[in-house]
Amino acid sequence: MRTPIFLSLPCGLLLFCLCFSTNLQAQKAKDSLSTRWEAGADLLSLFDKNNVPSASLFFRRNYTDAAGRHRALRFRVGMDVLDNTYKDNASFVPEPKSSISPYLSIGHEWQISGRRYRWFYGADVCGQYSDEQRYIILSIDDSVVDDSRTKILRLNLSGFIGFQYDLTPRLAVSLESAFTIQYYHSHFMAESGIYGLPASGFSDTKITEYNSAFRPFNVIHFIFKLDKSIKNAKRKT
Repeated sequence: MRTPIFLSLPCGLLLFCLCFSTNLQAQKAKDSLSTRWEAGADLLSLFDKNNVPSASLFFRRNYTDAAGRHRALRFRVGMDVLDNTYKDNASFVPEPKSSISPYLSIGHEWQISGRRYRWFYGADVCGQYSDEQRYIILSIDDSVVDDSRTKILRLNLSGFIGFQYDLTPRLAVSLESAFTIQYYHSHFMAESGIYGLPASGFSDTKITEYNSAFRPFNVIHFIFKLDKSIKNAKRKT
């Protein structure tokens, strides 16, 4: 399970973005039809159905190409963190387990915009590295312990299609479906033996896999529009 402080991090960051965007609006006080920067968080994290780290924030940099068509660069940064200490009900012996998993995603999207909505599609490249450590008491009577470490690398290539609807000039919601191809590599290392003595058992296992999946509800974003920068522009498809 994830620690509560990281579950609340995206909400705090989005609150900061809302305050920042309000300040920009007060400074400019001019009408515009497009937004350059947007930031969002995945609402699926609230129901533990997320496919991206719950402690992550999504950014979109909208722009218009030479032909006047709408495009965007996409980024997501985040991290999964685990820090648990399990105690056996019979002996109350602590068994600590911890991991840290930074996450980064970059991508590009093509957009078809209407008055209050936007269709978009594109591709993302995502990567996450995990380093997990665990210490387990295998036998209390014989003082047998197991000290393990698992390193995991995930690289994803995703094609997506989505729809975004503007709730207000500053707020929007969007839904994305995605087809993902994943490269997965894990390296498990463990030492076991009598507590206080040199290890007598060793394990070193590597696994490499390729997986694919279609997710009709890959992310559901709650979006804040940060700045209004393209003034009096006509929306083009």
